[in-house]
Amino acid sequence: ITTELDRLSAGVPAPDATLVRDLRARGLVVTPLTRNGALLDVDCSHAQPPVGGTDLANLAPIAANICWLDLGGSAIADGDLTALAAMPHLNRLHLERTAVSDAAGPRLAACARLEYLNLVGTRIGDAGIAALAGLPAIDAIYLWQSQASEAGIAALRTALPEAVIDSGPMLEPSTAPPPKRKRRKQQ
Repeated sequence: ITTELDRLSAGVPAPDATLVRDLRARGLVVTPLTRNGALLDVDCSHAQPPVGGTDLANLAPIAANICWLDLGGSAIADGDLTALAAMPHLNRLHLERTAVSDAAGPRLAACARLEYLNLVGTRIGDAGIAALAGLPAIDAIYLWQSQASEAGIAALRTALPEAVIDSGPMLEPSTAPPPKRKRRKQQ
């Protein structure tokens, strides 16, 4: 059975084995996604100390091989995301619990193959998510605990009606009076 990723990997050179070994030694989990090993899942979320911009720059020699990238909980910031432009096969991106903000929006919008984007617990707001409205392949965007407003999320849902835009539970403020506390008897 030939998968979509196998078809996508045709013509992509295999990643440098020495570089992959060095990345693993740094604490990154690098897993082949295709039979020929050309497309990779690079999970940086467990590396200690957390992955930062220099580490992301070190991925440049295998940028064409990266299909799934997990930067969740890393020290990545908006400016570091310029490295994504060199990843033509990037399909899934985890940025949850990072310092990315609205400035990341245009950099993310340039990822034409992006299908999955996790922005949970980031500082991205309405301006940043508005830039995501043009993502041609997006299937799911996760925005829990971000700075995006209900109105901004609604606008994104309108712009991307086929995509799942998950903002987590929206709790309505309670109008009930606070419960009465029972006084303790003094002994």
